[in-house]
Amino acid sequence: MKITMAKSFYEVFPTIRVKGELHDLFADVQVTRVAFNKDHTRLRVYLDSGHLIPKKHIYEMETLLTGEVCGGTGVQAVLIEHFVLSALYNPEMLMREYKDSLVIEMWKNSPILGSFFKEASFAYPEENEVEVHLENSGFSRDGGVKIHSILEQVFRERCGMDCSVSMVYDLPVRHHARAVLDEQAPAAGTQTPAQLPADKTAEKAENAEKAEDKLSPMDRLQASADRAPMRGAGKQAKKGAAENKAIRSFIRSNRPEVICGREFDDDAMPISDIIGEMGEVTIRGKIMANERRDIRNEKSILKFTLTDFTDSIIVKIFAPTMYADQTMNRLAPGNFVKVKGFTKEDTFEHEITVSSPSGIMEIPSFETKRRDNFEKKRVELHMHTKMSDMDGVSDVKDLIQCAMDWGHKALAVTDHGIVQAFPDASHAVPKGSDFKVIYGVEAYLVDDLKEIIQHSKNQSLRDTYVVFDIETTGFSSLKNRIIEIGAVKVTNGVITDKYSTFINPRVPIPFEIEKLTGINDEMVLTAPTVDQVLPDFMEFCRDAVMVAHNADFDMGFIKHNLKL
Repeated sequence: MKITMAKSFYEVFPTIRVKGELHDLFADVQVTRVAFNKDHTRLRVYLDSGHLIPKKHIYEMETLLTGEVCGGTGVQAVLIEHFVLSALYNPEMLMREYKDSLVIEMWKNSPILGSFFKEASFAYPEENEVEVHLENSGFSRDGGVKIHSILEQVFRERCGMDCSVSMVYDLPVRHHARAVLDEQAPAAGTQTPAQLPADKTAEKAENAEKAEDKLSPMDRLQASADRAPMRGAGKQAKKGAAENKAIRSFIRSNRPEVICGREFDDDAMPISDIIGEMGEVTIRGKIMANERRDIRNEKSILKFTLTDFTDSIIVKIFAPTMYADQTMNRLAPGNFVKVKGFTKEDTFEHEITVSSPSGIMEIPSFETKRRDNFEKKRVELHMHTKMSDMDGVSDVKDLIQCAMDWGHKALAVTDHGIVQAFPDASHAVPKGSDFKVIYGVEAYLVDDLKEIIQHSKNQSLRDTYVVFDIETTGFSSLKNRIIEIGAVKVTNGVITDKYSTFINPRVPIPFEIEKLTGINDEMVLTAPTVDQVLPDFMEFCRDAVMVAHNADFDMGFIKHNLKL
């Protein structure tokens, strides 16, 4: 199950109880997608954030969501964050700001992995290259493979940086890492392990950076960016050569059915037979959904979900942006492809994926459609379309076409309380066809003993009344403030007067409210305050009945502000 959206975090999870720093960190975060894993044990929430969120706070929010949103269901909430960082960020600046979070993340994966990574030192030979220096031991080399995999995913998928990570094993061997296994690990995601000794290998670098650390975060970013052009002569030429090599390596065949990589003739295995990381596999299937994310240096991450009707799996491609559009068109939902690549336990998706496949080829459809082979055809008298809220997912024209293909002579459309599917149903039947659409509805019963008008004072629609609407900085009449009032006065059914004004709330308008209302700080900056506007508005409403556009909400704000 997957739900695609673009809403603020607290719109998607309005009941989550959080305050202080944690609340502020997620205030402008957007939820782009929500999906369950195959066995419905994890709820994956995909986030877009314009700023870094420390990993300990990500884990803290996961715990809250698991307890408050998924409580009692056995489902674990998992946040998959993506940071949209400014161009002033480079790998060096990112590691400086985000290393503590990575230590926590490595520690959660394995205490000894977190220990090795905490003791690592880093070098940046080129603008988009990172060298991770670890202990020169077989023990650290084993962990280095996993560290390399996690870091590449963090740079590319989480932070949108086309960054090359290389491991260098040249630090003296330390023995604390082995002892970590015998120590009690801290709760994952709460804090960096206190048992780990300080990173003495970075001591010189820290001393050299003391002056820079006194600068503001923006100044530090600029200082780091200013150093970047000095990291090596001929770097632009080297970068161009690397880009050309990446483009040449993306498509390695002249065969027209090859989408990327090289051609192959291996037999495909059922996706349901993939259990854990099992090396290189060849699979085939129908593309269910695709997704594209552009990162720096003209690179893109392309992702699609493939099903062979036994199971499904995610495939990820790292591609030059110049090929992204045409590749996404060939990987459109509904197309059939064959994929050869290595299975991998994805750190972010928390499931097995096929990453950086060696080849993807177009293939013909192998899908078989259901048929109704019974001699005496039935007629479906209870069919819901996608117009039935939370109950139907199919277009009425598709349902009618399916019934006609099966040889049925009629179909009844009976949506919940609506008839919006009727026009499409009428047009879905070809002229001259003897197929019959039966138009119906699941009607609702209304309590005919309940009066339509509540708290009547015997007013007439011929009386004078004011219809008004307000915009606010939020949804609480106690905490938030009015930023606009618009109203019309109606007498004898005719609009006789209008009222409209912005109101200066004396607080910044939140970003999500600005997007919702179209009102920003500049528009209200010179406007009068609410204590000036409300007496004027009440005078406008004098001798008239007030009718709010959103009655409980709008009247709540007006009454609270009148008390003030």
